[in-house]
Amino acid sequence: MDDVLASGVRDWFLAYVDRFRSEGDLAPMQQLKLDHSLRVAEAAEALAGQEGWSAAAVRLARATGLLHDVGRFPQFAQYGTFADRHSVDHARLGCEVLQAEDALAPLDPAAARALADAVRYHNCLTIPTDLPRESLPLVRLTRDADKLDIYRVVLDSITSGAARRHPEILVGVDLDGPAGPAVVADVAAGRMASHHDVHSMADYLLLMAGWVYDINYPATMHELRRRGTLETMAELLPDQTEVRAALACVTAERDRRTA
Repeated sequence: MDDVLASGVRDWFLAYVDRFRSEGDLAPMQQLKLDHSLRVAEAAEALAGQEGWSAAAVRLARATGLLHDVGRFPQFAQYGTFADRHSVDHARLGCEVLQAEDALAPLDPAAARALADAVRYHNCLTIPTDLPRESLPLVRLTRDADKLDIYRVVLDSITSGAARRHPEILVGVDLDGPAGPAVVADVAAGRMASHHDVHSMADYLLLMAGWVYDINYPATMHELRRRGTLETMAELLPDQTEVRAALACVTAERDRRTA
């Protein structure tokens, strides 16, 4: 994927997002997703570079990071929410948008397939076992880059108070409720928790902490540790014995993989 193709993908994406502007502005939540997409593109490029990918693969990673949440824009326009369980799977919708727009036509077939797979599966609980082997590196890296920025968005929104002003950032969960037993049990057992069990901000934070079990690349894990993400979560989570124990399991996993 050369620079011309990469710039073409960016131009298409920005033009597509512009369709959702009203009097020149995006809705605040759509602007949040545009900013997120731009940062995920940068994170994907950085991670791919640190992992020693070829120049073409690094550019493809950046393009994929940019496009991974393209389905969020029509999702919010139609349903007024980012909660997939109350609307539509935004990853599947993103793939439908890319296909309908023929947005990946400039890419060679292998790159287009890998990018489409990364968009389609960036949000699933686990990666399907029957994906083409050639798609797996990009799918895994996109999931990592997305997680890094979601950590940032969510933690910043909580500490700044934006989550209370814009509850949709945390998909409308109870900002003051306790962590529920299902999420606690999954994280304590070394499993990824399901969004279906998330009902409070504490659940959301603990679910995100459990994403550590799904981090794919060493560069991602080291960046997570450098940022002190789990330490910030510990300050925000309720002082429940079972919550602390679950978070300790996640922290141990991070420390093991960054030793």
